[in-house]
Amino acid sequence: MRIIELIDRDNFLDVIKYLDYQKLIKQCCSDTIKRKWAYLRHLLEYACAMSLKDLEKIDLTFPNYLESARNDNKDIALSPITIRRNLLEVREFYKWGMLYKPLKYKKVKITWLDTLNISRARLNRSGLPNREYYSLEETLRLCDFSPEKLIDKRDRAAVAMLYISAMRVSALTSIKLSSINLENMSVFQSPSEGVHTKNNKTMETILLPIDQLILITKEWYEEDHNALGEKGYWYPPLSTDGLRFAKQENIGGIESRNKSLRDGIRRLCKRARIYYRSPHKFRRGHGVYAIKNSTNLEEFDAYSQNMGHEDDLPPQYVPVPMIVQPIEIEKVGQELKRVPVDDNPMHCVA
Repeated sequence: MRIIELIDRDNFLDVIKYLDYQKLIKQCCSDTIKRKWAYLRHLLEYACAMSLKDLEKIDLTFPNYLESARNDNKDIALSPITIRRNLLEVREFYKWGMLYKPLKYKKVKITWLDTLNISRARLNRSGLPNREYYSLEETLRLCDFSPEKLIDKRDRAAVAMLYISAMRVSALTSIKLSSINLENMSVFQSPSEGVHTKNNKTMETILLPIDQLILITKEWYEEDHNALGEKGYWYPPLSTDGLRFAKQENIGGIESRNKSLRDGIRRLCKRARIYYRSPHKFRRGHGVYAIKNSTNLEEFDAYSQNMGHEDDLPPQYVPVPMIVQPIEIEKVGQELKRVPVDDNPMHCVA
C-alpha cells in the first residue's frame, strides 16, 4: 500500500459530493453507491495527502497501484475485470469534477487521464479462472434425488430455478411466490415488490423450458404456496432442523439468506460429488446453454435481453419486441432438446 500520509480532506469531500450526485441525480441504489465508494477509496488512498488534480506527480501509475491494492485484507490481487471497473469509475469521477468543480479539475492533465486504462492483452488473459459454470448435466445431477427433508426440497428447487431463470442470488432469495407465474413460464423481478435486482432494474424473465427442472419448480411452488400463500418467499426461512417452515417474520437479512443458499448448494454438490462453484455460476450456465444453441441474431438478442443485458448490446442490435422474446426463448428450448450440448466448462463464451 502507498499510504504514508493522511488522506487529503478536500479529496475526501469531493468524493462524498460525487457519491451524493450519483445517489440523488443518477438515482443509483445503495449497493451501487457502496461499490463506487470502494473504487474511489482506492483513489483516495493512492493520492494520500496530494490533491486529486496533481496525481501526475506520482511515479507509480494508478493502474499499477491497483495491482496490489485491497481494502479487505485478502492476499490475492484484484482481478483485471475489477481493476477495469475501478478505472472506469475514476474516469467518471473526473468527468463530474470537470463539470461541477472546473476550477480544480480542469487543471488535470489529459496525459494522466490517459493512463487510466488496462491493456487489452491483460484483460483478455483474465477471464479463464472465471469461466466456470454449472452445465445442464451437472444441474440435473444436483437435482436427481428424492428429497425427504424440507430443506433439501427447498434447496433443490432453488438450484432448478437458478438455472432456468438466470436469476441472481439476491433476487432469488428475496422474490415472493406472487411474482412467479409457472403457467406462463415467467418470473417478474421488481424492486417495488421487494426483489433485490442489480441496479434496481425491473424485468420479466422467461424460463428455460427444461422439463425436469420445471417439474421440480412446480412441485416446490405448490408445497410452498400451500404453506405460506402468495406472499411467501420462494426461498423461505425454515426451522433449525430443516423440517418445517418458519414464521416469515423471522426471515433474516439478504446476506443471511444468501449464505443459507450457498450452504444448501454446497450440500447438494457434496451429495452429487460435483465441484462446488458459487450460485452465480448457474446464471452463467443458463447463458452458455442458450447462447451456444441460438441459431440466429434474433434468438441471441432475445436471450441477452432475457438475462437483463439489453444495455450491453452493441448499438447495431435491434431490440427484440417483448411479444417476440418468449417465442424466441421457447423456440431455442425446443431446438435444444434435439441438439447435443457441449458441457465442457472450459468452452464457455466470454
